[in-house]
Amino acid sequence: IGLGQTGSNLGFNAASTCTEFGFRIARSCLTTPADIVDNVLGCNELSNVLRSVHTTVGAAEAVALTSILMAHSAAALSLTAADATLELTGAPRREGFIWQQIRTAVPCRFADYTPVIQAIAETILTFVAPVKSLTPSQLREAVVAFALLQQANRRRAVASHFSVTEDNALPADFVRCMGFAAAAYGNMAMNFLEFIPRGLYQSDTLPHLVPGVRGEDVIRRGQDIAPFTAGFLLLADHHMQTIVLAVRGSFHLNDLITDLTCKLVDCKSFFPGVQEASCHEGFLLAARALDSLLREDVEEALRLNAGYSLLLCGHSLGAGVASVLAALWQNVFHNVGMRCVALAPPCVFTLDAARDISRVVTSVVVGDDIVSRLSVSSAHDLRDACLHLFQSSVDPENGEVSAYDENKERLSAHITGSTSDSEVVRYQYTSLERSEELAGVEMFEYSQYTVLGKEGERDEVEKEKEHERQLLRDLGHVMTTLRTDVMNHTKLYPPGRIVHIIDKRGWEECNERATGCHSLEVVSEDQNSVAYLADQLTFSELQLSGSMFSSHMPTACLYKLRDLFPLTS
Repeated sequence: IGLGQTGSNLGFNAASTCTEFGFRIARSCLTTPADIVDNVLGCNELSNVLRSVHTTVGAAEAVALTSILMAHSAAALSLTAADATLELTGAPRREGFIWQQIRTAVPCRFADYTPVIQAIAETILTFVAPVKSLTPSQLREAVVAFALLQQANRRRAVASHFSVTEDNALPADFVRCMGFAAAAYGNMAMNFLEFIPRGLYQSDTLPHLVPGVRGEDVIRRGQDIAPFTAGFLLLADHHMQTIVLAVRGSFHLNDLITDLTCKLVDCKSFFPGVQEASCHEGFLLAARALDSLLREDVEEALRLNAGYSLLLCGHSLGAGVASVLAALWQNVFHNVGMRCVALAPPCVFTLDAARDISRVVTSVVVGDDIVSRLSVSSAHDLRDACLHLFQSSVDPENGEVSAYDENKERLSAHITGSTSDSEVVRYQYTSLERSEELAGVEMFEYSQYTVLGKEGERDEVEKEKEHERQLLRDLGHVMTTLRTDVMNHTKLYPPGRIVHIIDKRGWEECNERATGCHSLEVVSEDQNSVAYLADQLTFSELQLSGSMFSSHMPTACLYKLRDLFPLTS
């Protein structure tokens, strides 16, 4: 094992070094000619093509290095597990063995994080273990059955405890905050997501994303060099008289380790008025690292720019780390009007703490964004609900059966798609948001289903569709039982005041079924979407839909914010 660890570390370190060196040569072979052509001819198509290729090469480098790091981590974890197994069996360790000395001299890049990686592996194995009792087809049936029941009996939106008043107004610069959060990802990511035209210099990126901000306004830029060290961008926005700290979202393997270190840890010291408060461990560690790294720089920037306020912002992982950092700094920078805008945030705090931080944090969630609903507890809720739906009762001898067995015939029709004997109508579970023409067949969109039928059969389609929806509504008691008795783990929630953006289609039903201290408060709307203030409980359940992943992308958030808050653009 000592020999294997030494060889693994030497081999992977050499592979990483050679890969970085090779790609560096490739990039210089592209950028140097592009610069020469620019100097001779000015901005031209050839240099743009060369820089586009440079962006592709950069993406290939990131993929290659990430693959090497993942393989290195897997090898190190396997060897560490083997070493620990031998230790448990009582096998003697030869401390004087020469390979032990060589292994110490050649450290693994993730050696210090082996316990963290082991904890992540244990969390994953614990989650997966109960699912092994189902075959892949059974698991698919259970998930689809749950999705159908959930779509027909959506959880009610809960009105926020906070209202927009003159003294408690929403931020006036959502779109600008999204630009800062996008800039923190870097030029390569923004090119890939088509946030900016391909081929732009890094110095040209900022003014394109945030009007009025230039490259020389950047005070400090940081990249993650290890787990729990989030990338960031610290700059002075002179146009808005604000010092901005934008924290980057997930982009590297290091970020994945931060995301998956998801144990609940106590954070009551941040919330003296809350009886119990816990938060995501990985986000807390990353926020503490930024605190020790940047607090002096932020204080100096505020001293040099008297009268400026402080803005923390980020997207995804960056939003989670920024909101924890806001909790850390709320008593440090309270005299400069510190605020935090969390865009597509993950689940960060337990319920009371998530509400309490509303005085400094405002979150924006688009549609069914999975990240703003995903935590270890919500994942366990989904797993247990699917198992409860499918598996038989623990006491089948007494005639007790599961909810799935009891209603299997009615649910299986939806799962297999055979909901009607008519040749005219065919149902397909999908999430398409607009009607299309497919091979001459007219597609009619009705909420969560797409109904295919021949032209002129619309009335029959509507009739069939309403019949099917009623069948699922009749099974609403099953979903109620799941939510009450099964999906009841202690969860984390998105932080602060939450602006939830949904399509106009579902708004009327959402408002009808709303519950809370008062009706849902609309803060902005256009012909396609509505933005309203939602409580954390609105996001206590993973919502299975076709847009649950796409809603999380930076571009989805940007386009919605531009439409709904145009004055802030």
